[in-house]
Amino acid sequence: MATNWKADRDAAHATGDGWGIWLLDKDMEPIGTLMGHKGWSFTEAVNEVTQVQITLPDTHPVFDIVLPFSLLDGDPTQAWYNLADTGYYLMFEGPGGHTERNVFRLQRMTHKQHEG
Repeated sequence: MATNWKADRDAAHATGDGWGIWLLDKDMEPIGTLMGHKGWSFTEAVNEVTQVQITLPDTHPVFDIVLPFSLLDGDPTQAWYNLADTGYYLMFEGPGGHTERNVFRLQRMTHKQHEG
C-alpha cells in the first residue's frame, strides 16, 4: 500500500531552498528523511554510476536505518542484508516537485570525520 506523504513533501518544499531529501525502500516508500543535513551535491547522470555526497551530523537518525551497527556483534549477516539486499534509494526533490526529482540507488557509503 502506498504511503501518502504529500504533507511531508510540501513542508520540505516550503523551507530553506525548497529541496527535500528522503531515504526510500526498494518499493519506493519513504522510510526516513535526510533533513538536518549539513550539505549535499550530486551530478545528474541517467542510468550511469554517479556520486552523491551528503554531509550528515553523526547523530542523524538515518544511520540507525542504513548502518545497523547494533547488529554487527550479534548478527552481521542481517546487518549486511539490511544495506546490500534491502535496497535503499535516495530521492532529491526540488520545489518543482516531480519535474525536479532525482533518485539514486544507495550502493556504498563512506564515513569521513570532519574536525571543527
